[in-house]
Parts: sequence; C-alpha cells; structure tokens
Amino acid sequence: MLKTTAMYGRVASIDVLRAIIMTLMIFVNDLPWSRNFPHWFEHALPGEDMLGLADIVFPAFLFIVGMSIPFAFENRRAKGDGNGKIFLHILVRSLALIIIGVLIANRRLINEDMTGYSINVYSLIIMAAFFLIWNSYPKKRIKGEVSEELKVMAYCKDNLMFTILKWIGILTLVFIVLTFRSAGEIVGYIKPSWGILGTIGWSYLFCASAYLISKNNLWAVIGFCILYYLLTILNTERVFPFSGKVFDVVAGSSVAYAFTISGVAASLILKRYRQNIFYILGGVGLGAIIIGLFSHNLWIISKIAGTPGWMFLCIGISTLLFLAVYFVVDVHGKEKWFNIIRPAGTATLTCYMLPYIYYSIRNMTGPFLPDPFYEGPLGVIKCIAFAFFIIGITALLGKLGVKLKL
Repeated sequence: MLKTTAMYGRVASIDVLRAIIMTLMIFVNDLPWSRNFPHWFEHALPGEDMLGLADIVFPAFLFIVGMSIPFAFENRRAKGDGNGKIFLHILVRSLALIIIGVLIANRRLINEDMTGYSINVYSLIIMAAFFLIWNSYPKKRIKGEVSEELKVMAYCKDNLMFTILKWIGILTLVFIVLTFRSAGEIVGYIKPSWGILGTIGWSYLFCASAYLISKNNLWAVIGFCILYYLLTILNTERVFPFSGKVFDVVAGSSVAYAFTISGVAASLILKRYRQNIFYILGGVGLGAIIIGLFSHNLWIISKIAGTPGWMFLCIGISTLLFLAVYFVVDVHGKEKWFNIIRPAGTATLTCYMLPYIYYSIRNMTGPFLPDPFYEGPLGVIKCIAFAFFIIGITALLGKLGVKLKL
C-alpha cells in the first residue's frame, strides 16, 4: 500500500506520481540504446524548437520534490523538530545529493589512462560506496523476553557494523576523489558539474529553505515563485553581465528552482483549498500552459536552453498531471492500481541508481539482447520492460534491506 495522508501526513497521489515519473525517467534514459523510434520520445536537440517527452520528465520530478516538502516538514514538526533541526536536515540532504550528483556527472569526464581505471569501474565503485554510506540500515529486533542489557549490546554490535560499512564507503569516495583525473587539454580533478542529482540538491536547498523562511505562508511562497520565474527569464535574455560558478548556481539553475518551488506552492494550495482544488490548480495549470504558448512568440521551447516557454509548459503539464493522479488515487481511492510501480515512488533513489550499475556491467560484457531488440517498436518495448525490470530489482533489494535514504 502506498503512503497515505492518514499514515504519514502525506497525499498518496504524490507518491504515486513520483513513481510514475521515475518509471518514465528510466524509460527515456534507456531510449538512447535503441534506434528508429519516434523523435518526440526523446530530448529536443540543441537549438531545436520542440518539447519531447524526455524534456518533461525531469521538470515533473522536481515539481514532485517540491510538493513533498510541506508534508515532510509537517511530519518533522509533529515529531518535535524545530526550525534549526529542520534546516540542518536541509543542509545535510542537499550536500549528499550534490556530492552524489557531482561524482556521477564526472563519469563522462574521466581520463582513463591517467586515472588508472575505466569509466565503468569508476561507476561501479562509486555506486557501491553510495549504497554503503546511505543505505537505510535496519535496526536489530530481538524476539522473546530478554534483558535490556542484551538489547543494548545487540544494538551496539549492529550499529558498530553499520558504522564500519559507512566508513568503508566514505574512504572509498576519498580514494576516488584523490585518484580521479579528468580529460581535456589540461588534466584536472573532480569538476563541479552538478548532474541530475546535484541539480536536485541545489533545488532542494534553495526551495526547502524558502519554504522554511516563508513559515508556511502561501503568498510568501508565491513570491519566491515569481522570483525564480524572473531569474529564469533574465538568465535566458543574458541580462546578467557576469558569471562564475557561485553565480551560476543561483541564476543558471533558477529554472530548476522554479519547478521545485511551484510544487511547494501546489501543495500549500492543496492543503488550504482542497474542496476547490480542481478549479484552482486546474486554472493554474492551464494558465501556465497558456503563458508558455504565448512566450513561444519570444523564445523557442527548449530544455537545453532552459527557456521560459519550456518552464511554463512543464509547470502547467506537471500541475494537470498531478490533478489527474489525485482524482484517481485520492478522490477515488485507486492507489492499488499503481502497486506494480510502488518501489519507484518509495525507494526512488535506489531505483534511479540501479541503471548505472546495469549499464556499467553491460558496457563491460556487451549487449545482453540480440540486435533486433534495440530497433524500432521492439526497442521501445524493450525500454518499457527495462523500466519494470529495474523497479522489480528495487523491490527485491528493499526486501533484502537495501534501500538508499538521505
């Protein structure tokens, strides 16, 4: 059963939509291995004026990240956490995502000769380290009547073992950072290339902090929405005459923050106006799409360029998609329809990581399937099957106690 509002102070449709989007993400990320499929399945090319399916997936995921924030913070406050402890959680989680994102993104920058190992070995090593450090280790449960002293001893023993595993993971990452050499005219080290998870980390930091500052005030959050929308427009117009890595975090990723803070606003609207949610969020979604289409007169629709048209269209589509899932799951109670993809919504980070392991092994051993399975409609079916395969492995690992949690 998926998480419900009554159980965890969350909305079941948020978890279901997260599962749907992660399933789509695995699907579109596997498409480059296939050939001769409809172009609208994939990302638009640089400079191309188009919105492909793959161009919508990441914005929708950031939107769901934002929608989860108010409910997650509400749960933490219910457990007695104050603003200081919540902000510390924001910092720790954001830093973890940024570290993971940077190390994954540097895969394609590796100088294999200078580093001493291949991109595939690098990928497998960092994935193993991630699971050692951020696995959700179980707590020891002792059956039967035993003394408190024995319970404490058992807990300390397990805790020590898990601590050792985490330190092995940390030392492994230190080894990677020290030995890694990047390709290019000048051989360098790990570069601040954020990647998908790094971008999520920065978005979570800026948008969760914005929500914390807003003190649950919808109008304050809408103010942050407008700020990030304007930053995206100004960044598209190249209004800013200066650049640099620190500034690029704020301006260059403002479109990512726009998706996330829009999700925060959607959740606050849901919490306050649930009786009229279809009218309000439906109007917001349609309005965003209309603005996106109107802005097409000024800019192309491009994910790579991060244009305002792409931003508003994706915000509108994400909002309407959430409403559709909310109608099915929360209004009509059909969350069980989505149980087959449930692990993609509850063990999302694990689900996202597994393809990297699969692709690294595949690159080292060669294709696992005959060539026709990578061609045309059969190739698309293969990508769909691959997504469900990854979700199945995620479910199996969860039963074995392997699940990433930041």
